[in-house]
Amino acid sequence: MSRIIMLIPTGTSVGLTSVSLGVIRAMERKGVRLSVFKPIAQPRAGGDAPDGTAADL
Repeated sequence: MSRIIMLIPTGTSVGLTSVSLGVIRAMERKGVRLSVFKPIAQPRAGGDAPDGTAADL
């Protein structure tokens, strides 16, 4: 049975990428098969500043 887990930040610069990577790593270590995605059709909080978090995944 597949399940969806969505991590949503409470604000900007709260460390969601770090938490997400930790959750992904923990699930992989338990043998859970998973897929990840990063929403791209949303306005950035930083305006035109580049978003480097996708490179982390």
